[in-house]
Amino acid sequence: MALYTQNNTYTLLANTTNTFPDLQGSIWNLDATDSRGNVFDGELVFETQILSTSKANLEGYFGWIANGVLPFQIDFDAELGIDGVLTFTSTALSQPTAGIIAAQYEGKFLQNYQALTGTWFGTGIIPGTWSAIPIEELDLGPETTSDNIMVAALNLSARAYSDAHYDDQSVSHAINEHIKNWKPLEATDLGFSAIDSRFSKVGGAVGGDLLRYDFKNASATVGLTILDGKRTLGVSFEGTNSALTLDGITDLLQDAKYIDAYYNSLFDFNQAIYKYVMQSANNIEQVLVTGHSLGGSAAQNFMVDYSSLSSKFIGVTFGSPGSGSPGSNIVMPLPRDRFVNIQHDGDPVPFLGKANGYELSGSVINVDMEDDGSLFQEHSIFSPLDNSKASYRETIEFITAQLDPKTLFQDMSIVPGTDGDDKLNARAGKNGEILLGGRGNDSLKGGLIDGLDTQVFKGGLGNDTIDGDGGVDYAMYGGARSNFVLQKDNMVLLNDFLFPDKWAISDQRLAPGSEGIDTLESIERLYFTDSALALDLHDSAGKTAKLIGAVFGAESVSKPEYVAVGLYYLDNGTSYEDLATGAIQLAGANTPEQVVNLLWTNVVGSPPTTNQMQPFVNDLVSGNHTTGSLGVLAADHGINLTNINLTGLVANGIVFDPSYYQSIG
Repeated sequence: MALYTQNNTYTLLANTTNTFPDLQGSIWNLDATDSRGNVFDGELVFETQILSTSKANLEGYFGWIANGVLPFQIDFDAELGIDGVLTFTSTALSQPTAGIIAAQYEGKFLQNYQALTGTWFGTGIIPGTWSAIPIEELDLGPETTSDNIMVAALNLSARAYSDAHYDDQSVSHAINEHIKNWKPLEATDLGFSAIDSRFSKVGGAVGGDLLRYDFKNASATVGLTILDGKRTLGVSFEGTNSALTLDGITDLLQDAKYIDAYYNSLFDFNQAIYKYVMQSANNIEQVLVTGHSLGGSAAQNFMVDYSSLSSKFIGVTFGSPGSGSPGSNIVMPLPRDRFVNIQHDGDPVPFLGKANGYELSGSVINVDMEDDGSLFQEHSIFSPLDNSKASYRETIEFITAQLDPKTLFQDMSIVPGTDGDDKLNARAGKNGEILLGGRGNDSLKGGLIDGLDTQVFKGGLGNDTIDGDGGVDYAMYGGARSNFVLQKDNMVLLNDFLFPDKWAISDQRLAPGSEGIDTLESIERLYFTDSALALDLHDSAGKTAKLIGAVFGAESVSKPEYVAVGLYYLDNGTSYEDLATGAIQLAGANTPEQVVNLLWTNVVGSPPTTNQMQPFVNDLVSGNHTTGSLGVLAADHGINLTNINLTGLVANGIVFDPSYYQSIG
């Protein structure tokens, strides 16, 4: 941001991604030095501020102090418009010497509004520099966190625990470092007394980073930040407050029986949170609700109570036992795109919850750990000291480095690797599983049961070997299509046509961001950041291209949305003939004559004569051909293969639009 002046007008170019601070009533120490070395003291005072969602109006003055008084001052008005520009205009000037009226001041905010610095100049005065710092602490508003939504939820869940929960004080310090861009609410913001003993501040900042609420055995924290450009209120519930020892498992079993009682202890706090969110003056755009272990149960109950009242509420839990009525297996369904539960395969807490009759609502991400971490490691929320990938911190940081965090609000199963050389294998019977390599040279292997298993692979950095091993499998790359070179390898003869059995794909970007050279086998779909390719020209991709050429014309093969729709139906079990029937009907051909005319014209290039048409019409009428079988016959014809340049498609794949395509699993 920058402050500049012109004709006594002062303009601040505001950073609109941050909330403008409450400057009303603030007084700033003003220090100045002119070009001759004379030193001046002064004050900058913001007297009033009227803030709305669109603009802020400010009034105040600059004043220079001499012998303890203000011999002169410059009054100003200021306005923050909807375009994010703050303008200062001089309204009155008390001057000690002639010529000062021409003075112009310019400056800029520093350190998140915690300081001002600038210069002055003008006719008849000596130029100089000035700086100002607030005498009293300002309400600076929340800062912007660099965390993605999943990591932010993880850090809030970790900080919801008291310091006594962590064996080593350095762990608490590490967690505090991760929440330093959050700002605590005050108890009075929630309608409670400022001296209410249930409230305290937690975090590494002098004034705390989060507001903590304790009542009976239940605790929660709340704070503000700017997350993904949105003013976000974070609410996190404390989990089982015991170290994960053998005695801790007993505590977990006991706590799992009293989930509702725990949550009900927070009734006053939860109600106050909801009221705060719904007050328009607080300008809350998003509410992130989270918790680990028992805290995840409380987060789920909170979402059951409030998420239907506003779409602002979203939730993420870690290792939650779920909630509901024990033994009834009934829990209110939460929107899958706004509430997700993340759990490790070996985490005992979700298992204990299920054993006690509780259920998870919303989406579930199951993380299948490749290492031999203990049950205690599998349930750990934050392990900054040992780098055990069994902790949720390690898992979430690794996964969100590979996948867009905003796409994780859905059911999925993930096998994460490490930053070393990994050998990852799909789990039998887990359709739609995602295997994530890391920075090393990884080997990723899919699986096939009854021809249905589908895996998604992301090798990451390094030179990786990826084998889908049957089914319709996907490889994802973190760059635009133009960054990669795709080459055929090991051609095989199928149906009198040569098709590649393997591919080599190389990233042309330089290190450290290059994804190296990967070898692909049995991979049918490639996803880039700007497009997608289908490689199985011997199967669904080839059938789609051929039908598009015969039914809609060869030029339509270059339409990614047409290709995506065809792939979607074939990959989801629609037969070649049934897809042909649907496509022909979509093209508007309903009678035998219309069907023959459509197919002949697109394949041959001109309408058929009566003599050319009649045999095929007779076949349709007699039942020797159905609409679908005749469509397939036309699609597979050699002329059509030439029209659509099948040879070229085999060499390069066929582009499709992912937004029109729903993957299996």
